[in-house]
Amino acid sequence: MFFLELLPPYFLKYANGQPLVVNNIPGGGAVPGTMEFLRAKPDGYTLLSFAAPILIKSHMDPVEFSADSFEPVIIIVNDPCYILVRKDAPWKDLREYVEYAKQNPGKITIGNGGAGGGTHLAALAFESFAKIKLTHVPFEGGGPAVTALVGGHINSYMGAAPEGLANVDSGQLRILGVFGSKRLDKYPDVPTAKEQGFNFQFGMWRGVAVQRGTPKEIVDRLHTIFYRAMRDPEFQKKARELSLTLDYKGPASFAKFIKDYDKYYENLIKSNKLGNKYKY
Repeated sequence: MFFLELLPPYFLKYANGQPLVVNNIPGGGAVPGTMEFLRAKPDGYTLLSFAAPILIKSHMDPVEFSADSFEPVIIIVNDPCYILVRKDAPWKDLREYVEYAKQNPGKITIGNGGAGGGTHLAALAFESFAKIKLTHVPFEGGGPAVTALVGGHINSYMGAAPEGLANVDSGQLRILGVFGSKRLDKYPDVPTAKEQGFNFQFGMWRGVAVQRGTPKEIVDRLHTIFYRAMRDPEFQKKARELSLTLDYKGPASFAKFIKDYDKYYENLIKSNKLGNKYKY
């Protein structure tokens, strides 16, 4: 949650000196941290770094939460996914990559940050959209997957900022295409998937939520604080340095966004027979 680590000083600035303490609770596909959050009082003092993997997890396993368990406050970041390859890979762009995959089903390996995770679903979604067959290789996080790609152990990696971008800057890796509505500011020469003939978008969104039942005035107050923080020029500068894509959505638009993506993730997981929640 790179964006979350940037927020505390700006929250302090716009919340009249009230600090934002980040409590990282690792493991369990974000389930332990989400459950601790849900057990807290809906008083605005315990917030959740709400992100795509939490919704995905609710459809992967029989957990004690769903999309309806959360009150969306604000989306701050929505980073488009992208496909990374080694600098010496034979494909110059996304079109060549897809054409090769069509002619050689299953031969291209594509890594992800964990089976059933956000980048895995992104790769599955693009595979389905482009009507190709890839061989998916899960890793324990994006870092190990990028390392495997640099070492030539896999052919490609589906990532989201800032994963692998340091390796792009050093000349080890290349971006074939960006699955967003526009090119990344830091890489203006890398075209989007749509510019290459693939009208496909997929991103890793991150925001803030509170518990259901939190009073509206508290939700609105928190929204204002985070909105001012993400509009702060210094925060925006740091976000650009990490290639994070700021994408504001307030409580109402975030709620609709969650509803739409919840159904999308559910259908994607069911159609690919992922997870332990559903029996086939």
